[in-house]
Amino acid sequence: FPVTIDFDGTGDLLFSPASQNYSFPGDFTIEGWMNTSTTSTEGGAYRRIFATGPDNAASLQLVMSDGSTASGSISVVTSTFVISGNINAATGSWVHFAIARSGTSMKLFINGVQSGSTATTSQAFTNGATYGIYVGSSQGGTGRYLGYLQDIRITKGYTRYTANFTPPSYRDWE
Repeated sequence: FPVTIDFDGTGDLLFSPASQNYSFPGDFTIEGWMNTSTTSTEGGAYRRIFATGPDNAASLQLVMSDGSTASGSISVVTSTFVISGNINAATGSWVHFAIARSGTSMKLFINGVQSGSTATTSQAFTNGATYGIYVGSSQGGTGRYLGYLQDIRITKGYTRYTANFTPPSYRDWE
C-alpha cells in the first residue's frame, strides 16, 4: 500500500543517513507523487521536495518556488538552476514528478510531460554520500515543503523515462 507523508511546515522532514547509495554519478530516475498546500516560499527559501546536501554542484535538489502563475514553479537545482519548469497543477492536486538522467541528458517530467528544457550535465551528484537525503526540507532545516509526498522512488543505473509517458499509479509499484 502507498505511504503518504503530511508535511505541515513545523519541522517535518525525512532523513536517510549518508550512503554511497545516494551518490548519482550516472543514469538515474527519482520520482514520486506530491500534493502541495502552497506555492509560496518560506522566508525567501525555496520549498524543497528533496535534497542531497547544501547548494553546490555535487548536490541534487528538487525545489518549488513562487512562479509567475498560480501553480508556481518547480526546479532541479545544483549550485544553479539546471531545469526550471512548472508544476501545471493547482494546490491540492496530486502531481507525479520525475527527474531522469540518461547519459548527459537530464529531464524533469510533471504528470508524464517534460517540463522545462533538457539539461546537459555529466556532474556526478555525490553529496548524498556525505550528507544523506533530505525529503521535505533542506539539510539546514529551511525551505520546508508544505503538503503531501507519496511513493518516492529512486532508481540508480537506469533511466525510467526519456520521453513523455503515462505516470505510474502506486499500484504499479506494489
